[in-house]
Amino acid sequence: MNAGPMHYALLFKKEGFDVKYIVEAQISDSLMRPEYHFPEIKYPYPDWIKEIPVHVRLLRIWPDLFFKQVIAEMSDRDVIFFNDYGHVLAKYFPNAIRIALFSGQDLDVHADLDAIEGLARRTKIPLFKYIKRFLITKWVRNQRYGIACSDITSYFPEGFNPRGDRLLKEIKKGQNYSDIRSYVANFSALGLKYAGPKRNERLVIVSAVRFLINPETNNQNEYKGNDIIIRGIAEFYKINRNIEVHFVEKGQPRDLVLAKKMCQELGISTVVRWHDEMPLQDLIDLYEKSDVCFDQVGTHFIGGIGMYALFMGKPLIANARLDVLGKVWNGRHPILNATTDAEVLSHLIDCLDYSFRERVGIESHDFALRNFDASQAVGKFKTEIFRIMERKSQIRSG
Repeated sequence: MNAGPMHYALLFKKEGFDVKYIVEAQISDSLMRPEYHFPEIKYPYPDWIKEIPVHVRLLRIWPDLFFKQVIAEMSDRDVIFFNDYGHVLAKYFPNAIRIALFSGQDLDVHADLDAIEGLARRTKIPLFKYIKRFLITKWVRNQRYGIACSDITSYFPEGFNPRGDRLLKEIKKGQNYSDIRSYVANFSALGLKYAGPKRNERLVIVSAVRFLINPETNNQNEYKGNDIIIRGIAEFYKINRNIEVHFVEKGQPRDLVLAKKMCQELGISTVVRWHDEMPLQDLIDLYEKSDVCFDQVGTHFIGGIGMYALFMGKPLIANARLDVLGKVWNGRHPILNATTDAEVLSHLIDCLDYSFRERVGIESHDFALRNFDASQAVGKFKTEIFRIMERKSQIRSG
C-alpha cells in the first residue's frame, strides 16, 4: 500500500541483505508503485524487483490459483514481509519468518468481519449481491488467516487506532508473536529535503488529506475532519483574503461532492484549486511552494503526508493524537494541534507571521528526524528476526 514496504526494503538492501520485492499493482497505479515514490527506483525495474501484476482485486481470494508466480518467486526467502492484500499469502510460506507489515486498512478494514457489508457495497464489480458478499467474506477470512500465521506484526503505536488494536488482539489471541509498534518513513530514500517556509505573495495552504467526512458507522476512527479544515479556512478567509488553497481529489466520491459544496457555500471556491491524485514527487513539488500544510484533524492519525511536511520544514496543522503520542513525545512536539474550526483558524492566523513559520519549520524538521526515521524500525525488525532464527535453530538441534 502506497509502496510503504519499499522504505524497509531499501534500508535492508543498504545493509547488505539479499532483498526481493514484489510489485503487484498495475503500472498506472501511481499511489502503489515504488517508482512514483522513490527517485532511485527506475522502471523497468532492476532484477531484485519483480513485477507480477494482478488485474482484478477479487482474484486475490484464490491465491493458489492466481498467485502461483508470486509463491514460486518468494520460495527462496528466509524472511518475508506481507502488506496490503499480500497477507493472504502468508500460509504458503511455513518455513519463512513471516512479518505482517500493516499500512492501515489491510488490518482495520480488510481483516474485520464486521466490515464485510460495507466492503460489498463499495465493490463496483457487477455481481449478484449475495455472490459478492460470499466472495468478500472469503477474502476477509483469508486475510485474517494470513495475519494469524505471522511471527512478527508491525502496526501503529497502541491506541492510535483502537479498531486495529482490537482486531490484532482478536486474530492473534493466544499466540506467541513479536509485536513491533512503529510510525516511520524513509525520508532519504524518498529524496526529501528540508525546504523551510516560503515568502509567497499569498499564503499558500496545501491539504492532501483524503476526503472522508461521513464514514460508515464501523469506520468512525477513520474520520479525517476535512469539513473542519474547510470551515476553518473559510473563517480565516474572512480575516485574510490573500490566500491560495490546494486540495487533492482523493477519497469517497460522496465526500468530495460534499466538500466542494461546502467550499461553494462558504465562499472559498474561488481560492481553492483541486488536483487529481498525483505521484509523490508531484506532491513534494506542491509542498515546496507551500507556506502551511494540513494532515487530518479528525479521529484518524497523521500519515505520510504529514510526516513529509514536517521533514520538509513546513508548519503542519493536524490532530497530533496527543492521547496516544503525548507520552511518547513527552508532550514536546511542533505540530499545530487542531480538532476544531477555531483551532484551525487560530493556527492559520499565527502562520501569517513568517518568523513563526520559520521557527516551527525548523523544529518540525528536527522532530521528524528524531521520531519518524525508518532506520529505527529496521533495527527492531533485525533484533526480532535474529531472535526467532536462534529459537528455531535451538528447536531443530534439540
